[in-house]
Amino acid sequence: MPLDPLRLGAWSTRTTHPFYLARWEELLRALDLADRVENRYRFKTKGQMLDEVAHRGFVERAVPTTISCSSISKARWDGHAPGHCGYCVPCLIRRAAETRAYGREPTAYVGLPQLNGRVDPRTSIGEHIRAFDYMAERLRQKPEITGTLVRKPGPLMDYTPDDIQAYTGVFAEGIREVGRALRGVRATAI
Repeated sequence: MPLDPLRLGAWSTRTTHPFYLARWEELLRALDLADRVENRYRFKTKGQMLDEVAHRGFVERAVPTTISCSSISKARWDGHAPGHCGYCVPCLIRRAAETRAYGREPTAYVGLPQLNGRVDPRTSIGEHIRAFDYMAERLRQKPEITGTLVRKPGPLMDYTPDDIQAYTGVFAEGIREVGRALRGVRATAI
């Protein structure tokens, strides 16, 4: 979802948005290539998935070898080897998932190694943290808006009211999950 008024749409999850998946399934059916496309994890946050995975030990060991960062090469501008920046939207969601599932972060983050202290919201590091803070506060003040917010990136006309309610729930839980991981960080002018 757009986390704040400065964002025009979903950033990192467009290809798993329910509207996109419904259109993809429609195309495959029209081409007679598939009956159904199903995202079995559509109602789970990343943290819930990591927490509930069957082969937990294997996945925990493998997590550091996977990539979530939206631009792993941006670290080179600060003289670091390519790696997870730690502050883009996918990295913040990943960090929250790791913290929820393991109580720690198995992944090394080069741009923002620790989630504590203050970050300047006018910088690229602070921008995304501020956006999550903004959304978390909006949902705390008006939890009833989640039903509207889940429709902002795309319509949900292909889904039942129960599905839409579940999407609303996973969105709210995802924001809470990231919010818990960001408790030690404040996006305030330094």
